[in-house]
Amino acid sequence: MKYIALVISFLSVLLGSTSTSGQSRYGVDVNTASAIIEGAERVTQLRVPMRDGIKLNADILFPKKPKNNLPAILIRTPYAFKSEISSLRGVLAKLLQEGYVVILNHERGRFYSEGTYSFLAGAFEDGYDTVDWISKQPWSNGKVGTIGCSSSAENQLGLAVADHPAHAAMIPMAPGAAIGNIGPYNEQGNFYRGGAWQGLWLAWYYGSGTRYKPSFPDNISHSERELLGRYFDIKPKLPKIDLMKAIEHLPIKDITNTIDALPSDLDDFITRFPNDPRWNKQDFVREGQQFGVPTLWVFSWYDIATPINIAFANHQRQVAKTATVRENQFMVVSPGTHCSHGKETTETIVGERNVGDASFDYLNLYVDWFDHWLKGIENGVTQRPKNMVYSMGRNEWQASDLWPQKDTQKLKLYLNSVQGANSRMGDGILASQPPTTKGSDAFSYDPVTPVPSNGGSICCFNGMKGGAFDQSALEMRGDILVYTSAPFEKGIDVSGYIDVTLFLSSNVPDTDLTVKLLVVDKNGKAYNLDDSIQRVRYRDSYQHPSFMEADKVYQVSIGPLATSNYFAAGERIRIEVSSSNFPRYGRNLNTGGNNFDESLPRVARNKIHHSNEYASHISLDIKPAQ
Repeated sequence: MKYIALVISFLSVLLGSTSTSGQSRYGVDVNTASAIIEGAERVTQLRVPMRDGIKLNADILFPKKPKNNLPAILIRTPYAFKSEISSLRGVLAKLLQEGYVVILNHERGRFYSEGTYSFLAGAFEDGYDTVDWISKQPWSNGKVGTIGCSSSAENQLGLAVADHPAHAAMIPMAPGAAIGNIGPYNEQGNFYRGGAWQGLWLAWYYGSGTRYKPSFPDNISHSERELLGRYFDIKPKLPKIDLMKAIEHLPIKDITNTIDALPSDLDDFITRFPNDPRWNKQDFVREGQQFGVPTLWVFSWYDIATPINIAFANHQRQVAKTATVRENQFMVVSPGTHCSHGKETTETIVGERNVGDASFDYLNLYVDWFDHWLKGIENGVTQRPKNMVYSMGRNEWQASDLWPQKDTQKLKLYLNSVQGANSRMGDGILASQPPTTKGSDAFSYDPVTPVPSNGGSICCFNGMKGGAFDQSALEMRGDILVYTSAPFEKGIDVSGYIDVTLFLSSNVPDTDLTVKLLVVDKNGKAYNLDDSIQRVRYRDSYQHPSFMEADKVYQVSIGPLATSNYFAAGERIRIEVSSSNFPRYGRNLNTGGNNFDESLPRVARNKIHHSNEYASHISLDIKPAQ
């Protein structure tokens, strides 16, 4: 495998947003948008006081209108302001034109803000205090909206729970790591998926999550601070290193030392299990916590946390503080990758798959959303469908008030084989009826040679792209079990959650099970739709892990996965089952030990059972025929 060095800043996935045509994201001319932003009056290096005496840094961009009775848009971020402006250039320009104040605010411990950085620290209290400060400014109309992608979305969720009366509306775009637990998911801020740590955090913390940084003296004047801020960029100049190679290091607790990474939460998080009580001190929103803020959620199918984000949006539709907030949880799900909203075209390519005309008018939706909640304009935005979800394969946006839709049906498909499902050359099938005879498919999982990640929801490693890629070559590996349905006589719409239940036996006390859902087109190309993993020790409980006895059969649930894809007549559904998807998910060393402090893995001999007694299957949400 050819390893490619990491582009240091995590926000590189958000940049490069202009095209040769001069159009920026959201269809706004880049020169016009830049001129509007550059022409705005900008006040820099303001100090926003927090309740504990810490001061956070803020820049303010004013519209070319009288400075009174103005609504404000807040972006709280751990990233450089320049990057935030670049990624939202068209949106911010339009908001300035429409008379909004734009406030950029660094989280505690980042760039010019005081304090020590810890992931999402202050999402509740610091966010509340910042909104309070904005609402009391002489130019404010007392209404604040929030917007941002990735970490700039994540801290909005804690703020929505804190529920400042001035926080009128928000647009969290691709919040990848704000949720602790919801329903079947226990991800502790998306550090885990199914109990396995997600490798993207090595890249993120190396480039964007350092704990300490230089700071200016607190007693200097504002003019001195502005001057210093003009000439100093408090951002580490990290060497370009091969993080794809670094993540292979064992034991994993020493990875950051091997690359001379600056201190960060990763040093601590990597040694925590999902049931570690220290997670409860992180500012993640959790099941049962109630929003007080109308929310326009913006997700994409190939993002790192879409299934749990959708689950949490649906959760707030049930538990938010008031009927108004419960009824005003809107959702858009595009076919793209992390923070790619606004890049869709009339011929959208996601990875290698053409998913058609996925263009969408985000810009006017965002402005209408804020106009309604911050200016009181009755523009019909709350009368829109609650969900706009892009159906791949059908290649169209579909509207609904519930997702999955109320009339969704379940399609259960059972795993089976005769000679064996190893690789796509095997005879693994997905059938509508459970097997009548006992059978199983065995494979070896060696952590030294894991199944490599190929597209999907991978993020943040340069050289590894997310999205839909033909998995046919990868499926030639013998340690991947491949199960495929017969070609459909009529098209079916899979739009919702996909539950996976497998019956496993093994020779080791603990291992992982990975699952990938795919569409096989008429040409035989197998495009991935979603994937997940389950660390088997957590099959029954994240609070009380339990280990396997050799060769005993255990039921393991994986997922749920989520997608919206139309399988046309002649196409097939496929799943891949294995025990690794690396580096998207950290490897299980199969010992039953801590994993993070171990260097000597065991080879697992894993077996998936399929019979009437052990009916391994998948269950898909199917929309009724239109």
